[in-house]
Amino acid sequence: MKTDFKMTSQELNNLVDNANDNIKQLSTDINSLKEDIKNKLILTNLETSYTNDILQDILSGGYQIDNNLHLFDMNNKGIFDIFGTTIHPKFIKPPINILNIKTSTVENHFFYRSEVKISINGEYHEDYTSILKHDSFDDNKTIIKEFSSPNISISIENTDNFLGDSLFNVIEIDPYLNGSFDIQEVIITSNDSLEPTITTLTNIKSVGQMRLALKDKMSLHKIVFKIKINYSIFKNDIKVYPFGLKHIYLLNADFYPESYIIANIKKDSIISRIENNIRLKTPEGLQEDVIKHNAAEASDNDIELYLRYENGMLQHKIDPNQKDDYDLAYNTTDFSAKIPLMISMIPKVLLGISFDVKLRK
Repeated sequence: MKTDFKMTSQELNNLVDNANDNIKQLSTDINSLKEDIKNKLILTNLETSYTNDILQDILSGGYQIDNNLHLFDMNNKGIFDIFGTTIHPKFIKPPINILNIKTSTVENHFFYRSEVKISINGEYHEDYTSILKHDSFDDNKTIIKEFSSPNISISIENTDNFLGDSLFNVIEIDPYLNGSFDIQEVIITSNDSLEPTITTLTNIKSVGQMRLALKDKMSLHKIVFKIKINYSIFKNDIKVYPFGLKHIYLLNADFYPESYIIANIKKDSIISRIENNIRLKTPEGLQEDVIKHNAAEASDNDIELYLRYENGMLQHKIDPNQKDDYDLAYNTTDFSAKIPLMISMIPKVLLGISFDVKLRK
């Protein structure tokens, strides 16, 4: 038995409107996918070109290598955490990503707090939120742009509708072209009180995957990154400066106060002396002469030097109170340094440590 079903004109119009809306949304999604694929291809070509340029500089002697610099990595011993090129005090527990709230016990399920806006050179674009969103979001875009000037700025701003905890003390940065730009200045403005608090970080060279730690936790109001891009290419005979970020995370972290890292320095020849000037490499540069040579000034926060590190034990401590350089035993080819990562409860972020040593001829 056949039953005829007739739509009213209103129902038919609604059906047509819904179909048109679905077609428009599908077209938008397809265009967005095409744009993201295009950006991924641009990024792949840029990464290849950038890597080749670096290799060419190394082969031509354009890169100066500090043979006395020991860079830290996961092979170092101690109590610490690492991200990219930086090591820092160990997290007591996984830090809170204040812009990406975990919504369940399932891994990589997050809710992004859209009250926070991001702009590049004063321009707001919805796709830019991919820089702040957790990498696990399926709708994240590949943010890679080319600028006519090497100097750009990125602004992250709380629209004052932020609900919940906005405290952070760690900034995690993950660029696409590691080392291709410097951060000349990070200006952090907090709204903790009637008088805004401003903290500034400066002169962060060759930015790769890294974390930056603040002295204190701050409430998010506004962060401005002033950036200088050091890599350029030519497109249609015009010089442009490529730049891209995978993410910037703002983390609320608590650290183990006993955190430290051990650097084991090995040489092919016998070491006769450790020179007096020992330097720590931080994201903001080299800190000169970090050893205390006066017993009255020495504290538990000082770097300690040892002749041996065997079976997880530091042995034969070198006296740091002598005024002059450190003369070593005749057959010494290596020594170790224990470096604290919490100084008066302030976290220290490091890339490496540099020793000037005299070798026996």
